[in-house]
Amino acid sequence: MSQRCSKKTFLTTLCTASAVLAAKIGIVHFLTVRSRMMSKDPAVPHDGGNALLPVLRNALLCFGSDFGGKKFVFLGERLAKNCAENEPFFLVLAGLCGMTGAVPNDIGCTLVTVFTAARVAHSGVFLLGDKVNTAFRSTPYVVGLACNFMMAGFGLFDLK
Repeated sequence: MSQRCSKKTFLTTLCTASAVLAAKIGIVHFLTVRSRMMSKDPAVPHDGGNALLPVLRNALLCFGSDFGGKKFVFLGERLAKNCAENEPFFLVLAGLCGMTGAVPNDIGCTLVTVFTAARVAHSGVFLLGDKVNTAFRSTPYVVGLACNFMMAGFGLFDLK
């Protein structure tokens, strides 16, 4: 049985997934800081006296909608925390499983791709807040968690 996904393809998939997730969290941070600045709610009190604030407001495109102000800032901070608690561990685990051969390349490529799609979907739905039913947020979270557990299984037990 020939593999459709080589080790190089697996590592390329992992690299792409890492880049997508890094860009996603960068966008989340950008939008959170932008909303924080627009709602004039500094992260720490002395931030309000920053001489570069007018320049930063222009650089962060602080005009138009603030996406809900303090409520969006809360969601953005929660999402960033959630991403930090889930994504790095999976990426490191997947990388190690791929490099050591603990996971078959085909399965590894699939798990990384599905995990990445689930995390992007989770983030988008999470930022919508109470505009959508929590089942829409929970579903991609559970899919990503299942990918994490499956990859951990390959790392813990020689499942090949």
